[in-house]
Amino acid sequence: AIFLSALTIGSAFTSSIDASFLLPAAQCDLNLSSDDKGLLGSAFFLGAISVSHLTGFLADTLGRKYVLVRGLWGNFIVYIIGSVAPNFWTLFILKLLSGMLSAPCYIATFPFLGEYVPSQHRFRSVMIATACSILGLAYSTLVAWATLLGQWEADLWLVKFTPWRLFFLICGVPALISAILFCITPESPKFLLTRGKKEETLRILQKVYSINSGKEPN
Repeated sequence: AIFLSALTIGSAFTSSIDASFLLPAAQCDLNLSSDDKGLLGSAFFLGAISVSHLTGFLADTLGRKYVLVRGLWGNFIVYIIGSVAPNFWTLFILKLLSGMLSAPCYIATFPFLGEYVPSQHRFRSVMIATACSILGLAYSTLVAWATLLGQWEADLWLVKFTPWRLFFLICGVPALISAILFCITPESPKFLLTRGKKEETLRILQKVYSINSGKEPN
């Protein structure tokens, strides 16, 4: 749970900082003005803030896993489309959507982790996950260093695929990995218990006990 939470928060960190590397490399392809760069740089945060209350409500009513899985898959799809964005407005709208879809990574991940670990280990687990999630910033930096220095291009139907487009696409990989892992991870037992799903809660706790102890639950 700690690793998955760190990866998920890290994917949101990657989404929040990728524009810093993207804008200098994409300004010629997209004919970006200073105003355009400012809008693109703030689009992610505008999107995340605009849906924060709604995301919290949905996480408390539909489930932590429910909003996280959909947000992560949606964000990865945004990265795929964004890698072939033909103009400024397309990329701006996609970065806005990326912020909206990344909101669950900040809002639902901490409750998910906190409800999966014993209360005496909760603070330490959240602290470790948050510290490890900073690696998302290092990931963005390494990907930028590995891709943006290239001078190649490939002709596609609508656009020329250049290094900044590859960089943008690779930045979506953490969201993809997190989405896949969340698909095979059970919902928060505490959330299920508050919804009256006692049998499902018990099955999940038995599975967690079996994995942690290596013993069969009674």
